[in-house]
Parts: sequence; structure tokens; C-alpha cells
Amino acid sequence: MGRMYKLFTAGIISLFLAHSAGAQSAVFDGERLISMCQQEACVRGVKATVGQVLLERLLPGDFNSQLGIIAGLLFAATDGAEEPLLGQLAAGLRALAQYSTDPAQQASFIQVAGEIVSGSASLFDLDAPFAVSPS
Repeated sequence: MGRMYKLFTAGIISLFLAHSAGAQSAVFDGERLISMCQQEACVRGVKATVGQVLLERLLPGDFNSQLGIIAGLLFAATDGAEEPLLGQLAAGLRALAQYSTDPAQQASFIQVAGEIVSGSASLFDLDAPFAVSPS
């Protein structure tokens, strides 16, 4: 699939997750994050992206909602991806999990990362804790 389709899909999933997260918009550069993942620097990209979010000094629930949007972008980038990108995206999700203040969201990120690696991840894995934290 083409790059534009993947970016469109990522945008749609991000919008869905942002709507789930109380209509927040992303406060980070998602294209830069995905570009870093494609360059085999996904964990570094996640750390830099979370750094952008931290600068906003959000309340914990809003912060975790931004993490859900980031996770949605990472997940959307798995569509049609192959190794090594799948491994990079899974590593990015695992790195993202450490920043969440919500244990259910952390577990969801880690579970989906494992499913990406095993090839069993699907859109239905994006449950409520993945998208938005209740905290």
C-alpha cells in the first residue's frame, strides 16, 4: 500500500482515538514519529514525541489520552508493514507503555505490541484502555 494510504489510515485512527479521548487533538508531530520508526529509530522517536507532550503540562488523563493517540499512530503504521518496521513499531509501543500513569493502558500497549510481533494484532485490539485512560 502507498504511503498516502497509510498516512490517511493513521489519520483516521488518530481522529477516532482523539474523539474517544474527549476530542483532544494531537500536540505532537506524528509524521516525524512514523518517519523515525521507518528509519529504525522508533523508540527514540517515541521518547522525543512524549517529550513534546510533556512540554504541554497536561493533566494525567489528558496526558494518557495523548499517549493513546500516539499508540493509534503506531498501530496504524503496522498496516501492510513488514519486518523490521513491525518490530520497530512494537518496540515503540512497549516504550510508550512506560510513560502511561494508567496500568490498564500500559498493559494494553504491551499486549498489542506482542500481537504486532506475533502477527495477530487487529483493529479490535484498540480497546478503551488503549485509546484513552480513565485516569
